[in-house]
Amino acid sequence: MKLLFVSIMVMISVLHPNAYAANSPLDCTRVKKGMFYYEASPDFFIIIERNGNFQRQHRLYETFYKVESITWLDLCAYILKTTEVNDPFLGNEIGSESAIRIVSVKENYYEYITKENGKWKDTQRIYFLKDLAKIIEKQKKYNVSD
Repeated sequence: MKLLFVSIMVMISVLHPNAYAANSPLDCTRVKKGMFYYEASPDFFIIIERNGNFQRQHRLYETFYKVESITWLDLCAYILKTTEVNDPFLGNEIGSESAIRIVSVKENYYEYITKENGKWKDTQRIYFLKDLAKIIEKQKKYNVSD
C-alpha cells in the first residue's frame, strides 16, 4: 500500500510538475534584470528596463521615463523609490516609494502585488519583453509625445 502511494505521488509530480509549487520556493531570478512591459491601460504600453538595483519605466521609449532605485528585501520582494522623472504626465514623484511582492513567475510574465497606503492591491502582471521594436511601435502609435 505504501509503495502504491509513493508511486502515485511520483507519477503526479512527473506529469504535473507544478502540483506542489505552493510548497517550493518561488524563483524570481528572471525578474531582477532584463526588459519587461505592461499595459497601463488599453493600448498604453510601459517599457521597463531593469538591472538589479535600478529600473527605468518608459512611457515613450527614451523620451519620457522615470528612474527608480530598487532595494531588494528578499528574493521576491523589493522597494521602488523614484529618483528621477522625465515625463510631464507624472509631475514630481521624486522620493515616492512602492512596496512590491512577486507572487508568481510564468514563462511569459510574472504577477505581483503592490502595497499602497498600508494595503495590498490586486494582482497585476508584467510581461517579459521579447521584441523591443514591436512594443516601441505600439508606444508610438498610442502615446502622446507632448
